[in-house]
Amino acid sequence: PQPQQPVRTVRTLTGLDTAGDGSLLDLALSPNYAQDSLIYAYITTPTDNRLVDFTLDGPVTPVLTGIPKSTTGNTGRIAVNPDGTLSVGTSDAGRSSLAPSRASLAGKVLRVSDIGSAASGDPYSGSPVYASGLSGVAGLCLDAQHDVLFAVQPKGLGGKSTVVAVRAGADYGWP
Repeated sequence: PQPQQPVRTVRTLTGLDTAGDGSLLDLALSPNYAQDSLIYAYITTPTDNRLVDFTLDGPVTPVLTGIPKSTTGNTGRIAVNPDGTLSVGTSDAGRSSLAPSRASLAGKVLRVSDIGSAASGDPYSGSPVYASGLSGVAGLCLDAQHDVLFAVQPKGLGGKSTVVAVRAGADYGWP
């Protein structure tokens, strides 16, 4: 066997809030990574949860900000859709009443362009909300062949983890 080598740090993101299960929560490569070298990250800051992009040597640029954060419940995930849009799964930030509210970005699957605007074809014109009523999203998995996005909720109705097929405009019933 090869001797263990230390992991090489390629980039450090600063300004993260690591309290309440927040921090660097997910990464996804741009579908055009070979050309643009962009990496998307879902992070917790002192003021919010957010989607940002960066290159290994450039600035960190906010893409979608204002996703509620709290002292707990800051999970979130990213998936790149075949059309180049981004799906962003968010948690309810410890406030279950935010999950069904279309006015909040918490407890949702959001769909946005690579610059953070609501994706074309989203169910609510001008809104990034694609689906609501989720306690949190601890995983996103895209079946590109069948164009189905699956979300993993760490806790759902009855306190059990669930996997749901995400549908446009669906409310998954949390709380």
